[in-house]
Amino acid sequence: GTPNNVDDSDYTLLLVLHNFCAEAAYCCADFDFAFELVQRVRENARSFKDTWAIESTNVLALGSSGKMNLAIDCGLQILRKLGATIPMAPTNRDIVRAHKSSKKLLKGRSDERLLRLPPIADAVASSKMHLLNLLFMYTMMVRPDLLPFIGWQMIEITVHSGLSGMASVGFALHAALLCGIGKDIPNGFRFGNLALKVCERFGVHVWSGRVLPLIYGCVHGWSRPIPESFEALRLAQRMSTESGDIEFAMLNYNVYYWNRIEYTNIRRLANDLEATMKRMEFYGQYGSFIMTKTALQYLHHLLGYEYASDLAKVLGQNENFELIALWAYSHEMVSSYLFGDYENSVRAGELCEELLHAPVCTVDAPVNALFIGLSAMAQ
Repeated sequence: GTPNNVDDSDYTLLLVLHNFCAEAAYCCADFDFAFELVQRVRENARSFKDTWAIESTNVLALGSSGKMNLAIDCGLQILRKLGATIPMAPTNRDIVRAHKSSKKLLKGRSDERLLRLPPIADAVASSKMHLLNLLFMYTMMVRPDLLPFIGWQMIEITVHSGLSGMASVGFALHAALLCGIGKDIPNGFRFGNLALKVCERFGVHVWSGRVLPLIYGCVHGWSRPIPESFEALRLAQRMSTESGDIEFAMLNYNVYYWNRIEYTNIRRLANDLEATMKRMEFYGQYGSFIMTKTALQYLHHLLGYEYASDLAKVLGQNENFELIALWAYSHEMVSSYLFGDYENSVRAGELCEELLHAPVCTVDAPVNALFIGLSAMAQ
């Protein structure tokens, strides 16, 4: 029936069942059914608040199925209704202004003081944190100009509304942004460690699967050897799998193997990546699938296999995978140099330079400069 001709208990039950069924459909990669359930709730919900849970599932389903720009637009629309302010097309001046505001907000607040913040109690603030938590990976992939505002909004909500397990993701993202944008490595490590402390305080592993890849994929490598990250990234795989966070379970496989490329037998790593891609395809995790395919292409180049890349086709579709393009061209630059094609190595390196504005780039910039220089000298 319609929401007005069922009693309150039946309405609540129907709402909960639709939310759970949409989550189950997402987990089984039945995105069409998930979208159908979302539409039913939108049409029959008695209030905007009753749609919050299923709208989060809608964002996940859109992002995982490859519609990342649409996922971002839907998420930002809900956030604006909840009172969050994130610019749709931020300028460099907006980014600088927001960065200064976040530094001012955190000035004088020690780790101990931040950890003593009361638990978040406001339902609206908690819902905003949840949506921001879902959006940060999509913005990293296709709208990197929005990523700083996602991180800084999470910090602002935490400081003003209280601490939660989700705040660990906010602090980890803030750490990555400090390293990537501000080149403030000491404070990047500080807030990375704070994110781990927040995870420990709340004793929930569901957020560790998102925090660990941010710290050991975007912060740790700025001043520590990459192999030190392997154990933590392996742990992130297990935690995100155990908590049911399918999206980050698949992403963490990708980050782990990506970091191991220079430290593992190439043929064995290629076999592992192929098996992982089948798992990603089964769960409908399109973004992780494309990221892994880029790494596999690089390994196939090194192994001398023929590999028809559809990267150009992917980038020419609805999504603009700037981060994946950066990595693809970076791999082309390195493999071209190793096989003596110095002219193509320089060309690929120059294409990388055009994409190196991503806020959380870690070793990409120095690696790019190194191989462009080596190729130029070799010519």
